[in-house]
Amino acid sequence: LTSARAESKYSSAMQRMASVASLSNKSAALVRTQVCSILRRHCLVGASTMSTRTNSLANQRIAGIVFDMDGTLSIQNLDFDEMYRLAGVPKDKDILTEIKKMSPERAAEASRVVQEIEADGARTMQLMPGVIQCFQHLATKDVKLALVTRNSTDTVLEFYRRLWLPAGLPPFSPAISRDGEVLPPDQHLISARPSVNLTNLPPKPDPGAFFAIAEYWQLERGNHLVMVGDSPGHDIAFGVAAGATTVLIDVDGSASTKVKPHSTPDFVVQDWSEMTSLFSSHL
Repeated sequence: LTSARAESKYSSAMQRMASVASLSNKSAALVRTQVCSILRRHCLVGASTMSTRTNSLANQRIAGIVFDMDGTLSIQNLDFDEMYRLAGVPKDKDILTEIKKMSPERAAEASRVVQEIEADGARTMQLMPGVIQCFQHLATKDVKLALVTRNSTDTVLEFYRRLWLPAGLPPFSPAISRDGEVLPPDQHLISARPSVNLTNLPPKPDPGAFFAIAEYWQLERGNHLVMVGDSPGHDIAFGVAAGATTVLIDVDGSASTKVKPHSTPDFVVQDWSEMTSLFSSHL
């Protein structure tokens, strides 16, 4: 940006921030998230982690972290526009919910479309830069780690086989797909397993899976548990509904523009080095 354009963008962002004091907590947090997005996109601030709320992890130690998969741990490579189009679902609807409403014949065809696109994505998925280093750091800490994805069990198993286990990273405990719990290829890697029902859980953003994970971990619910994801509507809303601290990973600034009052993150990070710094401050 030229200095004049930068000054204009900065002035606009600060004017929006100045109005925060008169807003409700949720609305103020939403404005902060949008301002953070403006400043990031136009390089008006550094790459340090930004908090949209000030009390989410104050004097707290993180006890457990739940991660999304596609677009969070792995680079987003699913063509959702094509998926929705071929499945015959409007883009403003939840595709998993809409498929359940279809006739058996239509539902079978739409499910086939979703599975084929997911399978294509599984064959070419790659880890986000910095993920391995972050999880190597987390492995040295006393923190529980779980995975919740709206993707299929087959895709999670492919993720384990091709990317996660070859990198020397431990399996998540638990990992939950839309089909239920996903055990790693080497099941013996998980020793003692709490007897918690992890089947037939509703997909995100319904918080049921998060509640089940807290029970599995034998931890109280609360903001000492963290949800990390790239989708405000699915991941952040999921964490907010569960009463967890939420972290939005927004690599290009676009996700922050989709934030709503019910899906406002506590923190926004741009990459996994920022994520590591955030976790290090609270572990």
